[in-house]
Amino acid sequence: MYLHCLLIHKNNASNIRTCLSLDGKKTVDTIVEFSTSGRAPKNDPCLFALAVASTPDFGSLDTSLYALSQLSKVARIGTHLFQFNEFKDGTVVNEQLLRKSKLVRGAVAGIKILGNGEMKPALKIEVDKIAYIEGLKNYIKIHLVNGSRPVLTKLTMKAAEEKLSPDKCIRVHKSFIILLDKITSFRRDSIRIGEKDIPVGKSYRDNFFKRINEKGYK
Repeated sequence: MYLHCLLIHKNNASNIRTCLSLDGKKTVDTIVEFSTSGRAPKNDPCLFALAVASTPDFGSLDTSLYALSQLSKVARIGTHLFQFNEFKDGTVVNEQLLRKSKLVRGAVAGIKILGNGEMKPALKIEVDKIAYIEGLKNYIKIHLVNGSRPVLTKLTMKAAEEKLSPDKCIRVHKSFIILLDKITSFRRDSIRIGEKDIPVGKSYRDNFFKRINEKGYK
């Protein structure tokens, strides 16, 4: 990924800056059009170009603000948003940019889950505040109780599973880890937590029901 980023930077950055100097708004509109129409084989170049356009050092302040206003059109999923931020400032997620996005709110670059191992701290979350965790490739979305905004962080499901207490948490699907005490109801192939139905994967089913029996759930 980083090699790919370097190649994008080397080949396109100077051209993007030239376009921005000529007509910043038109450049941003072209980036958005390429991304939304699927004309680019991958979305990474569009994310990179928008990251350059959103940096005042490479264009005017008006262009930068306009580029940020179009962010949700190019960064349409959480992974896109984190890729955009990696292009923009290397590795640190810019929380101001995240707040401007309509897609992901309350997102951070790292996380520390208290009382159950450590992860690099950027936000502290009590395990008891977690309802379930959803896997999104190399990111996880931590869904919290009481309707709080979910937290997106760059971490694999395997790493998250290793950090969480097996007494409280269990993986029930390749894309879901749940907190046992947050279960509202369950069936053979699904678990309900609040208003969310979570699938139970076939390879996880036996272990899930074994744990349920041990806990005395019915």
